[in-house]
Amino acid sequence: MATPTRRATKPPPEPEVGAFLRAFFEQSARPLVLVGRHAILAANSAAAGALGYETPRALEGRRPEALLGIGGLHHIRRDPDPTRRRRLALDNADGETVEVLATVTPAAAPGAPAWMVSWQEIPTEVSAQLVESLPALWFRFDRDGRVLDFHAPPGVAALAVSDHVAGARILDTWPADLAEGTLLRVRAAIATGEPQVHDQELVLDGATRWFHCRIVPSGVDEATAVFTDITERKATEHSLTVARDHAIALAAERARFVATMSHEVRTPINGILGMTELLLDSELNDEQRSYLDMLQRAGRTLLSAVNNVLDYSRIEAGHLDLDEVAFSPRELAENVVAIVCEQAHARGVELTAVIDNDVPRSVVGDPTRLGQVLTNLVGNAVKFTLEGEVIVRVTCRGSAIGRPQLIVHVIDTGIGIDEAGLSRIFEPFVQADGSTTRRFGGAGLGLAISRRVTEAMGGRVWAESEVGRGSVFTLAVPVGVPEGITRRVAAVSASHAPQLRGRALLVAASQGLGAQLRNELLQLRQDVVVAADLASARAALATPGEPWTMVLVGVNGATPAELEAYRRLAEERGLPTAVLAPFGVRSLAQKARSAGFAHVVTRPTRQATIVQLVEELQLSQVASAAS
Repeated sequence: MATPTRRATKPPPEPEVGAFLRAFFEQSARPLVLVGRHAILAANSAAAGALGYETPRALEGRRPEALLGIGGLHHIRRDPDPTRRRRLALDNADGETVEVLATVTPAAAPGAPAWMVSWQEIPTEVSAQLVESLPALWFRFDRDGRVLDFHAPPGVAALAVSDHVAGARILDTWPADLAEGTLLRVRAAIATGEPQVHDQELVLDGATRWFHCRIVPSGVDEATAVFTDITERKATEHSLTVARDHAIALAAERARFVATMSHEVRTPINGILGMTELLLDSELNDEQRSYLDMLQRAGRTLLSAVNNVLDYSRIEAGHLDLDEVAFSPRELAENVVAIVCEQAHARGVELTAVIDNDVPRSVVGDPTRLGQVLTNLVGNAVKFTLEGEVIVRVTCRGSAIGRPQLIVHVIDTGIGIDEAGLSRIFEPFVQADGSTTRRFGGAGLGLAISRRVTEAMGGRVWAESEVGRGSVFTLAVPVGVPEGITRRVAAVSASHAPQLRGRALLVAASQGLGAQLRNELLQLRQDVVVAADLASARAALATPGEPWTMVLVGVNGATPAELEAYRRLAEERGLPTAVLAPFGVRSLAQKARSAGFAHVVTRPTRQATIVQLVEELQLSQVASAAS
């Protein structure tokens, strides 16, 4: 069966665009007139009927002035925004003027300019009703400031308006400053087509009144100014301003009072703590020492709260002064750790400071305020860490633009903070949750003060956390570097460097202690291998590699037998050994000495202490080899 052949169908002819637009123009119910430079080019039936002409042809061919007047034609020719809607006065077939709301749009290419004028007539009676209903005072001005029309509703304060104002110039009837300012704004509104808005203060009949004035272009070379009496609103704004200033003054006075009282309270607290320290150093029985320990802890807690209130009051009162002095970032971090370490080790929490090698030996900033913030962050980390460790890591990040940034990370393995708590943890009198205050104590001012102080130094502080896994608080502060400072904090003088490169064995379960000693001993040409217990230490000493140089024991809660086993393990290898005992745990230091350890140092350790320890261990090894 043959496949039928399809015949190509010819598409219907497309309508001519020009004819389509012509039909739309002629049949539009909206008056449309196409005005050229020298004549009216076209008009539709709606336009002819609105202006009183029998047919559009009776309007076409006339001069543009017959429709727009000379002023109207001049206005649309020079208008920078010809598509804006504006009021126009059109002349009809009887020579009468019709007020319309018109839209004028360019409708031809350059060289043959033309404008399409469409409009909507404004009924005279409706316009009059709207004008009479306005509760505001308004004027219509021409370019010279002559009053073309005005409306003064009863009950509204008028600018000495009377019937003779119409037709007069405002420069002749108004106060000079008001008249000159209004005339300038009228001309600006006519020239730019943009509303001119301002508030005007006037004295009428001995009373001060405020008016809100809005001047808008409303026709050919004319503008309308609407004056609204806002005296009551201005009085309310003034009252609110006075109340605000009064509240600010009261807050400043309250802050000064709190700061003064906090200082007065802190002085006797320091005296109480000092006398408590002296009593604790005297001979006491166990019951008396227990009471004094509780008194000391309570006094320190009270002193911390008073210090926070004092600092917060100073910040609120704007009395936070900052210094610019040279200081050592290493010394600052080590001092902060030394202050908090007793509290940490008493709870079984390891506290270490790790200072990276890229940190300058000396920087310029405010060490007192920076130490205050860092002490607060480290103290909080210890307080909310029930087990594990807290690591204070100090780094420095250079900047091609501006000052380098000193960055401190306080890392803990504590209880953590949920997302809702993180969003408000730096607000005053806020802690992670309501139970935290009851469980751990504190007023929730420390972090708020830390943020304010850090921002005052040009830095910032933020936190990252996960519930049950710990938190990381980061402090970043811009610092200066004194001229000539090129050495880094971890650099050690060549006279202290060991003669032989080797490996040091560290027995510790803490990652922070291992990181700190590895960082410090690398500068002394010593690598650090960390072992968790005696068996791991024995296995590590059997591994080949660089020669072993020393054994460092940094364990907690070891028995005398375990300590003696570590000492014997080192002696079997002919290695000098030392115990790193946590600060405040006197029993471990005593056990170490009883087990035969000649070298016992307190941790957290400072760089100077480690250098001295390495020298002593080297000397003891040399003496042992000679004997």
